[in-house]
Amino acid sequence: MTATELRDAFVASETVYQRMREFRRHRVKECIHTDQDTPVLIGHDSKVVLHLFPYASFRRLISFSAKELVAHASEFPPPMQTGVGFDPLPNLDGVVNFYTTERIVLLKRKAALSQAYVQLYRNGLIEAVNAGHIVTPDRNQKVLEISRCEQILIRGLRKYIEGLRKLGIEPPVWVFPSVTGMKGVSILSDHTPHEIEDEFLLLPEFEVTSFDGDPAPLLKGACDAIYNAAGLLESWTFAKSLENAR
Repeated sequence: MTATELRDAFVASETVYQRMREFRRHRVKECIHTDQDTPVLIGHDSKVVLHLFPYASFRRLISFSAKELVAHASEFPPPMQTGVGFDPLPNLDGVVNFYTTERIVLLKRKAALSQAYVQLYRNGLIEAVNAGHIVTPDRNQKVLEISRCEQILIRGLRKYIEGLRKLGIEPPVWVFPSVTGMKGVSILSDHTPHEIEDEFLLLPEFEVTSFDGDPAPLLKGACDAIYNAAGLLESWTFAKSLENAR
């Protein structure tokens, strides 16, 4: 490549990366957290969010029909789902998989809260959300179920990378994990609460450059950052979560 071609390629990749970061920020802070623009009702409790962005999706190289996405929807279950599941539902953006705690008429899905959902976008983007009680009351404080958060991320990443491979999408894929509703929530260390001061934890993103092997260890930095937000050095539960999430 010439110097001009190298410069143009660099600028293009930086633009794509900034678009990914802005999309995650907008979705997490202004849509998912507020439950204002989600494919199903997800409530206002704390949530674990996982976005997967194939690089080709932002270069407009991918476009799936709803029929194609439905055919692969079983590869993208809601993360650590609980409750009642429904058949994949086509929507304007692509297809959504979701679980609720009660049986509802499909056409009235907006009338009941979902525990978790996965939105498959037509361009290959994945948005997975779990709002299944990741925070529990403990006396006069709210405690983060940190192992559950880690396992939601680990299981989701493993499953969705394999799903993207079966869809025929090529790496690289950028992964953007997040946790919402964390202000005032504590992580317990030796029975001592360490409080988080931030409402949104936009955790460090990372790149999956190959679909061979287990991508889950790449989440270590993101899970460390959850502990860092509570003033702790690193996650001492991550290794165990890797094993328990198999």
